Amino acid sequence: MGNNLAIEVLLDQLIERKIAFAAWFNPRESKLGLVVGDVSDVKFFDRFDQLNGEAGFVFAPFCITAESPVILLKPKVYFEDFDGQETLNPEDFKPFIDCDNHTSRTILSKDDYQRLIDNTVNTIKEGALSKVIISRQIPVKRPESSLGAMFLQLHYFTPNAFSYLVNLPAAGTWMGATPEVLIKSEGAEFETVSLAGTQVRKYGEEDYYWSTKDIEEQAFVS
Repeated sequence: MGNNLAIEVLLDQLIERKIAFAAWFNPRESKLGLVVGDVSDVKFFDRFDQLNGEAGFVFAPFCITAESPVILLKPKVYFEDFDGQETLNPEDFKPFIDCDNHTSRTILSKDDYQRLIDNTVNTIKEGALSKVIISRQIPVKRPESSLGAMFLQLHYFTPNAFSYLVNLPAAGTWMGATPEVLIKSEGAEFETVSLAGTQVRKYGEEDYYWSTKDIEEQAFVS
């Protein structure tokens, strides 16, 4: 993968200077993809069909709103296999002003969250819903350690997943890893992957057993 320290330092500098970028590893690959752009290279859309004919890295929410638009980062600079040896100066890019949109978010207290769960359980018992996943945001102070280093560690420990680190206006800084393929296209055909029921990995000869709960959850997702 090249010079890890140089990659870590560069990613941290891009985040610190509020430069728009996306970095990723495809599953079972050690090539680091990297797209970097000026603030003018970031486009916002309120519909997915507006992406037709466009090219770049797409970062999109489940529910499109004015505060959470579809974001397209058009590549001013694109590396298919960035190894830290290439010359890339963060000062050559124009930063975005701010990525802090936390003021628009509602943080539920523990008591409010518990009441929401109780109301949801009652709704399920009444037959209005079959399955609901309730989540809440838990704000924590960001550690002082390098996010670039965390990203490389994430890829090291999850080599079979798609791991990513993005820094974009209106979205902020996001890092994650997923084994799921959202959508893959080839010609006129589209393919997706739905994963729900999970088990602890078994290294022996013992077979996996899928319970009724696992099977039902897989059916919901599919």
